[in-house]
Amino acid sequence: MRSYKLVPLTLIIIFSILINGCNTGESTPAPNVIATVNGDEITIEDIKKTIEATEVGLMMSLQFEGNTGNAALEKDFFARQIEQAQTEAQKRYYQRMEREYQSRYSKNENDIFNRVIREVVVSQEAKKQGYEVSIEEARESRKQMDEINRKALEQEGMTEDLKRLEELEEEAARRLGYEDREEWFEASLVGVANNMAKSRMEEEFVKFLMKTYPDVQREQWVALRSNAWEEYIEHLLRNSKVRIYNDDFKVVYYEEKWEHGDLDLKNQ
Repeated sequence: MRSYKLVPLTLIIIFSILINGCNTGESTPAPNVIATVNGDEITIEDIKKTIEATEVGLMMSLQFEGNTGNAALEKDFFARQIEQAQTEAQKRYYQRMEREYQSRYSKNENDIFNRVIREVVVSQEAKKQGYEVSIEEARESRKQMDEINRKALEQEGMTEDLKRLEELEEEAARRLGYEDREEWFEASLVGVANNMAKSRMEEEFVKFLMKTYPDVQREQWVALRSNAWEEYIEHLLRNSKVRIYNDDFKVVYYEEKWEHGDLDLKNQ
């Protein structure tokens, strides 16, 4: 069976571009700034880079795996799951899975903007709550995961696949404007650090949910956990100072209202 362990790491590095481009704004934004979130800028270049990075990631997955991950799902898979959902929470869960799946292939700039702005507020909240990760820690983590995954491929006798993956990474780096894969990986470390901080905050968020909803089990827990995290992100977004400077963009809310207010996750 073909190993897929190394590709997700590469895609994480690609999608870390979502955060890398957002800078602290000044009182008068530049013409390319489409929005600010608590003072951090989102530019039109951030949106276009994210679209390009998504296309590169899908290209790599297609050429390395022979598919794009979930692309093999039947066309009506989510429709069936929504129809068969036993609770409203499960229905919302599958509706969001369908929306997120479709957004991965979307070139609609407002869809991408809504992905980016959510990543920004989560990154800001992680920093606020003390989950910052240093660039050096991110670099070391990336190297460790890279080594683990490469050894897994070698142990499975997939040296040709390993060589092919390295070639794809070099191609992806050049398409994204870098000289080689090492320059690309190094440039992405800010985003990798943000993703690590986000993951640590989400772990504490899950602990909060377990304490708050101790009796929820199995399928209901999966839906609750996913729904609650997205509700919390939208709560952060609703309570952020968002200014939009381009009429082509607007924030879209999908989830129900978060009922638990602000959280102090490190001191719960």
